[in-house]
Amino acid sequence: MSQNIVITGCASGIAKCLAGKLHAQGHHLTLVDINEPGLKAAVADLGIANSARVHIEKLDITDPDAFTEVLSGAVARSGPLDVLLNVAAFLTACYAHEAEPAAVHRTIDVNVKGVMFGTNAAAKIMVAQGHGHIVNVASLAGVMPVPGISLYSASKYAVRGYSLAVAQELHKHGVAVTVVCPGLVATPMMDMQLHMEEASLTFAGRRALEPEEVADSIIASLKTRPIEVIAAVPFSGEAFMAKLVNSVPSLAIPITSMVAKMAKRRQAKAKAQAQN
Repeated sequence: MSQNIVITGCASGIAKCLAGKLHAQGHHLTLVDINEPGLKAAVADLGIANSARVHIEKLDITDPDAFTEVLSGAVARSGPLDVLLNVAAFLTACYAHEAEPAAVHRTIDVNVKGVMFGTNAAAKIMVAQGHGHIVNVASLAGVMPVPGISLYSASKYAVRGYSLAVAQELHKHGVAVTVVCPGLVATPMMDMQLHMEEASLTFAGRRALEPEEVADSIIASLKTRPIEVIAAVPFSGEAFMAKLVNSVPSLAIPITSMVAKMAKRRQAKAKAQAQN
């Protein structure tokens, strides 16, 4: 059955991949991003720019009124709002004693407020109609803290905690909330981290996930509607390690110290491969 779906951050990465897969399934899509040229290029690359089931629009997710207008427009075009996929995110790598106030504001504005504004606007519509599904993309860095990207990690902890709480609030209204926590994903955000020494620990895993792998996990969640999805490389132990440190925070320092050298080697290897 065709659904009315809104996806943020569609100029690249996971959201772009979701757009292609969900369009192929016959859904009506509203695709948004603050990067309008990138958004147009993405839908052209996917071959869906001229589809009657696709509407693209520039959106700054830190503007709550604009977010509400986008969702209202989706309802006006395609009927009840079935799904909101909050995928857009921002990352900067820095240590706490070096972080600039602008980086703090930008991280919280995009990663936390943007998700909250979207969730709030979608929840109002979905509660009124008696059904719907909100999927917020957090990170494995929101389950296990990652030094060097502490601002990003904190913002994803916020998204995870907020989503888990809102899931309980909206359950009685027939509205599901799922938080998805992927590990490192091969997206432009990862490419940026290749050149950031502070971000080396994000490369501690066996390999990066492909956007298609995370997109498939998200699409599967639209059917089962779980409260949380941990998207990690199969049999890598990443999910177990993250949950362990989340349960026993005192393990964080010894574990990160143990894998730090390996993470730097893997970051350097990935950087060299990207340059070839």
